[in-house]
Amino acid sequence: MAGVVPNKSIKTDGSKEPLPPPSPTYILRGAESPVTALEYTEPALGTLLSGCQNGTIHLWDLNSRRNEETFDAHNGKPVLYLKSEDASRLLMSHGRDGYFKFWKNVGPEFELDGKIEAEGDGFCPPVPLKQKKLTRLIALPGSDSVVNIFELNSRSLVRTLSSGASSGELGLCMCMCAIPNLAGNDESLLVGYESGKMILWDIGTGKIQHQAPVHADAVMCMAYSSPEFNKGLSGSVDEMLVAWSITEDGEIQTVNKLESTNAGFNDVKIRPDDRIAVTAGWDNNIRVFNMKSLRPLAILAYHRDSVHCVEFSENYMLAAGSKDHLISVWDIYRQV
Repeated sequence: MAGVVPNKSIKTDGSKEPLPPPSPTYILRGAESPVTALEYTEPALGTLLSGCQNGTIHLWDLNSRRNEETFDAHNGKPVLYLKSEDASRLLMSHGRDGYFKFWKNVGPEFELDGKIEAEGDGFCPPVPLKQKKLTRLIALPGSDSVVNIFELNSRSLVRTLSSGASSGELGLCMCMCAIPNLAGNDESLLVGYESGKMILWDIGTGKIQHQAPVHADAVMCMAYSSPEFNKGLSGSVDEMLVAWSITEDGEIQTVNKLESTNAGFNDVKIRPDDRIAVTAGWDNNIRVFNMKSLRPLAILAYHRDSVHCVEFSENYMLAAGSKDHLISVWDIYRQV
């Protein structure tokens, strides 16, 4: 049954009175395989993009709540990443077929407008980066523990990040996130590896800024807030959700750990206002946390199988995609 399993206190003001358990606002049905990636487009357009394990991409009209367009983007391989640039009507996707692809929205359909070979065929989605001189970069996982940085306009390789360690020491790149600075200039890249280690890379020089063994096992997902709030979250295959920050000296510093009831995190997202974070769990549930205290707020219990991905819209609506082929959309804590 849809709903939320509340904690004794699920308010952020410290009161003990539980809020009534909400259900999803609505469910999007029609995907023919597990949902593996989500992307809201501009709110005015009222659309949501989803990628699936069978390589298809779906365009959902959130007003009619119907699937408006479906196409095979990655030759039957799981879609790991979606990014929409509405002003240029451009869609970018990355899949386990090893390609980062550009799609042009022509009328109701999407046409292939180029691609980059990413070398790697693991589970790590790419990450866009900003630099003063090259403002449109994408970090793509390569073979083993290597990360390749491409310039999107020219679609050319500009840098390779390699620690020089053996592939067995770090393992595969599992997840990445951009680390902006307060000056709004060059961004660094934080990479989580199969070994549980996290490395902060200087994109301009290609050198390691800092590295730390944050998890005991593979880093499955990570997210970072704004630099003003300066807190990130990462999850692994075990029960531990770890909060960390980046010091002024560019070091990764663990600040808190929270042990979840069940093991396994597929995804974590921090809301744009840095107040709420959500995780996608192997146990079919979505967990909601207060970012300041890392206090659990609620467990959103709807899906019948592992939740693969979560995503916030600009107006704080939450979407979650699951192995059960469904997308749940939630309107919770938007006033928090």
